[in-house]
Amino acid sequence: MSGVLEGILGPGFRLDHDYADLIRRGKGPIGTMLHGGATPFDYGQSYAVHDGQIRSGLVVVAYNLRYVNPGDGGFAGVAGSHKATFALPEDWKELEVDPPRPYVTPVTGPAGTAIVFTEAMSHGTLPWRGAGERRTLFLKYNPHAIAWSARFYDRDRYPNLTERQRAILEPPNARYGSRPTKEPAGCPARTAPGSRAAASGAIVYGVTVRNTTSVGLDVLPVVTAKRFENVDPWLDRPS
Repeated sequence: MSGVLEGILGPGFRLDHDYADLIRRGKGPIGTMLHGGATPFDYGQSYAVHDGQIRSGLVVVAYNLRYVNPGDGGFAGVAGSHKATFALPEDWKELEVDPPRPYVTPVTGPAGTAIVFTEAMSHGTLPWRGAGERRTLFLKYNPHAIAWSARFYDRDRYPNLTERQRAILEPPNARYGSRPTKEPAGCPARTAPGSRAAASGAIVYGVTVRNTTSVGLDVLPVVTAKRFENVDPWLDRPS
């Protein structure tokens, strides 16, 4: 996963924020409206290609903690919208409609599937109709100098972090060599990745990537999906 994120965000990417999403039935906490998109332009949620290299603002890795089967609902996106020069019409955005929107692609997969997408792509959550709860862990990453969230992780609260983990949790800056290595006093702090998920029973913190297999997603240009036997949200090296 580190290689995928470095290819989109560049070296030195940082974890911006995280949360767990649980839906028992129907609409979730953020509703069923499409959001994101390349237009109108947003510095923090943008997409571009320069010299053959993809560059993006906020990028999401969404881990399915339970199976998502065809017809269940859950994550969906509008293919190609990350390059749109016109905004998606407002009356096209609601996903709780019958028949379903023909331009919206649902993304399914077994538990352990990781969906990677840029926030510049119009996306949303279809009403949940699956058996049991929809459980998804969202980890959102930015280039090293950019922040979407105004709250940063306090690395000094977690003394056992590896250097790789500390680097991923570093607050936004230009990563120049003489920069301070400790967060300033009064810096708004976040909890560690996975802590809120653990509180809801969605525990994936601290395990490691074992192997990946494609689930055949080739419809959305900037979305990839991979299945992980175990997932390490810190993106540290496999054991």
